[in-house]
Amino acid sequence: MQNSGVIIKIEYKYTEADSFNEIQFTPRSAKLNQDAKKTGAGVLHTTKVPFKIAKNEKATKEPISTLLNRKAIYRVTDGNYTTYTLGDDEIKARLNYSLELGGSPGSFNGREVEITWQSTNGAIID
Repeated sequence: MQNSGVIIKIEYKYTEADSFNEIQFTPRSAKLNQDAKKTGAGVLHTTKVPFKIAKNEKATKEPISTLLNRKAIYRVTDGNYTTYTLGDDEIKARLNYSLELGGSPGSFNGREVEITWQSTNGAIID
């Protein structure tokens, strides 16, 4: 299992030929987890990047809603400036989110987002 400490940047693009676009997220809310599991067909690596986006606003909803409907290639940068690429043109990563509106003081108000990618090689370290 591989875990990176602090994620400082998350970016996406739809094809390898595109340029990366940054996703604005709540600082210190993201982490990268990669698990490997032996299957009948070999080893399957599942990489997950959960993070939060504060506030339920149109400006934060539109980019994430667009990504929800399309698979993409993601690049995640940790505090040591190591980058991890999740996905390629053949097998792209998926983004899902849930909206949470807390009713008590100090509760979280925004989206809990998770990027998931499964492959035989795991996240590509650049």
